[in-house]
Parts: sequence; C-alpha cells; structure tokens
Amino acid sequence: MPCDPPICQGISVPPIRRSLPFWYLLIAFILVSARYWHAYLGDLQVYLAGGRAILTGLPLYGPDFPASVPGTSKMPFTYPPFAAMLFAILTPIPQPLVNVLFTAGSIGALFVVCRVVLVRLLPGFANVGLLAGAATLAACALEPMQANFYWGQINIFLLALVILDCVPKRTRWPRGVLVGLAAAIKLTPLVFLLYFAAKRDWRAAGTTLATFTGTAVLGYLLSPANSASYWLHTLFNANRIGRPANGTNQSLKAVIARMDLSPALTTTMWVMATVVVLALTLLLAIRYRRQKADLTALIVVANAGLLVSPVSWAHHWVWIAPALLVLIHHVRTRPLLWPLAALPIVTFMTGIHNVLPLEGMEVHWTTGQRLLGNGYVWLALGLLIVLVLTTARQAMTAAGGTPVRIPEPRCSPAR
Repeated sequence: MPCDPPICQGISVPPIRRSLPFWYLLIAFILVSARYWHAYLGDLQVYLAGGRAILTGLPLYGPDFPASVPGTSKMPFTYPPFAAMLFAILTPIPQPLVNVLFTAGSIGALFVVCRVVLVRLLPGFANVGLLAGAATLAACALEPMQANFYWGQINIFLLALVILDCVPKRTRWPRGVLVGLAAAIKLTPLVFLLYFAAKRDWRAAGTTLATFTGTAVLGYLLSPANSASYWLHTLFNANRIGRPANGTNQSLKAVIARMDLSPALTTTMWVMATVVVLALTLLLAIRYRRQKADLTALIVVANAGLLVSPVSWAHHWVWIAPALLVLIHHVRTRPLLWPLAALPIVTFMTGIHNVLPLEGMEVHWTTGQRLLGNGYVWLALGLLIVLVLTTARQAMTAAGGTPVRIPEPRCSPAR
C-alpha cells in the first residue's frame, strides 16, 4: 500500500543497510573486472589516442591517426575535437589505471542514473540508495552495459549527464548545460531538444545550444585545423563510423540496410521512417508533459533518438536501464502485464545479434534471424506503437467526457 511521503522520510535506516549500496557497487565492479580483465577496451584506447593527438598537434581525422589497437584493425576518431580535449586529461595516467578508473566510473555513473530515476519514481522512499544499488548491480548484466565495459565506451557517462539535467525537478545549474556538454562529446544527445520543446522549456533548449556551440568554438580556438576538418568534412562521412548493415547496429537505417536494397531506396525509406518517428515522438512527449509524466516523455525521446540515428551500436542502448525502471514501476502491481517487462529484460540480457552471422553476412539473414537480430529495434518500435495507441485511446475517452491523466507516483509500494 502507498504511504505518506513524510512518514516514509521518517523511517530510519540501520547503518549496515546504509552501506549496502557501496557493497552492491563493489560487487558489480568485481564481477565486471573479473569478466573483462583481459579486455583491451579498444574504444577507450581510441579516446586516449585522440587526447594524445590534440596534445601533440597531430591531425585527428587524417589517415595516419595513431589509433592502432592490439587485436583489431586501426579505428578512426569519430568525435568532435572538444571530446579529444577532454580525453587528453586522462593521457598522463598509466593505461591499466585508466582502465580501472573508467570501468569504476561507468558503474558509478550507472548508480547515479538509477538513483535519480528512482527518486523521481518513488518520492519519499527512505531506502532509495539501497534500491538504486541493487538496480545498478542488475543493470550491469544487460548487454548494452556489458558492451560498454568491454569496449571502454563513454555512453553510460553521457546517459548520466542527460538524466542529471532532465529528471530532477530542480537543478543547481542552468538546465540544459549537461545535455549540451553531452552533445559536445557525441552529437546524438541533441535529440533531447525535442524533450525541452515538448515542455516548452525554451530556456533549457537555448542553454543546450549555447553550451554545445560554446564547446565547438572552444575546440576551434584550440585546434582550428582539426575543427575545420571535423565540421566541414568528417561529420558528413558516415563510412568512418562503420557499415550501416553491421549486425550490432540496432537502428532503423540498419534494419533497412540489411534488406540489401539500393542505396537510394535505403536512404529514402530511412528518411521517411525518421520523419514519422520524430513526429509521433514529439506528439507523445507533448501529451506526457501535459499529464505531468516528464520521465516517460524523456524515455520516449531517447527511444526515438536510438531509432533514427544512422548508427546505434548495441552499446548505445544504455537507456534501457532507466526505461526498465519506469516500466517495472508501472507494472509492479499488475501481474498480467509482467511479460511486458520480461520481454525487454530477456532481449537486452541476451543480445542475440552477437551470435548471428556478422561480417557482411547480415544481408543474408533468414526471416527468423532478422526477427531476433533486430530485437532492440522491434522493441523500440513496439514501445512507440503501444504508446501512440494508448494515448489515442485516452484522448478519445477524454473527448467523451471522462478526463484522463497519468498520475505521478507519490510513494513506494509496501516493503
């Protein structure tokens, strides 16, 4: 049964339980480190190579970029120059220590994400830190998180920046700064301008753009040649990122590319799908904002960003962690709906695309392999369709005279 928030806040937590979140995170770090102690964290090495290139004045985007990684082919630097400047901070630290710090930082950032989301879902719940620690430990088992740990990817940090900027009801910084900073490192967080537009929070949208533009200007002032190369040429070279049809690319464009159509038809279908998805997403976000369901609106926008991006590698799908928290919260008292939570949990824990034929064989996938191998995309599209139909039904009900509103959760269930 729900309880009154002041009563919840008054419940004392034994000292040993207060320390449990730390032990959850330590267990997560030990398990992740034990599994990936031998991993070379290839993307992290590319980040560090970018930092060294900035410090030594080498070109970031030329054919001789120093990104030879043990055990794999030479990989390019695909981020803006400002990102390389941030990575330069890590270059004096020995590589083994950087690996440890980066992995620990990723787990810590995931804990921050879980805690901020749970505070919004369960206002007044006394043991939110304990619950966030358990959620973090569980989320580490999801394939997108595992891929981030293996490659040394930065996506969990970017997720934390966006969550910290958008989810709390109040922030100590101008809202939009952290989203702008995340976009300065990797462009895709710019999609959250849709979220601010849905809220009519034009100040936050302006702050996002100002922060993003400011970092681009700073990058140009400190590294003009690299900045000109990136913003005028590299940004438009999609081939640098990888094959669109790659099986680990879980986006609408990837699904279409795996149909092995002509390039012109592939692009046309992708653009049309992108317009439809973004339009529906904006309408949904506006409606959820009116219903005071801001967190759901944010998840919907993140879902759209992953779908419409030309490349959404499996390790980009870290938004599954907050999405599952929201989903589980809404179905926890409805056993008939539990399969709705079970399906994405199983899908995102298994990452079946990893065991299907890759390396150019994706266009020859069977129907069953396409169904399984595009699993992240099907679930994201399914979420969009279900929410569109649900809100349409609510709108018709409201038009008939019965007001409809998604209530904000006020407190936790009985423990």
